[in-house]
Amino acid sequence: DLSFNQLAGPIPPKKLSENITTIDLSNNTLNGTIPAYFSDLPRLQLLSTANNSLSGSVPSTIWQTRTNRNEGLDL
Repeated sequence: DLSFNQLAGPIPPKKLSENITTIDLSNNTLNGTIPAYFSDLPRLQLLSTANNSLSGSVPSTIWQTRTNRNEGLDL
């Protein structure tokens, strides 16, 4: 949970561990786009990027339905 941490700038393009289940980057001042590699995280259940200054489109593959996938998207 990295919410409310005054993070600024783009989300780094570096891949995260495939075991991660939650990414909460909400309520920061992030900009740029949502990285496509978020779609490659097989155990990701919650993604929150709300209340930032992100732009561009959400990667279409992030909406794919998988077991225990996308139980929560707060974009």
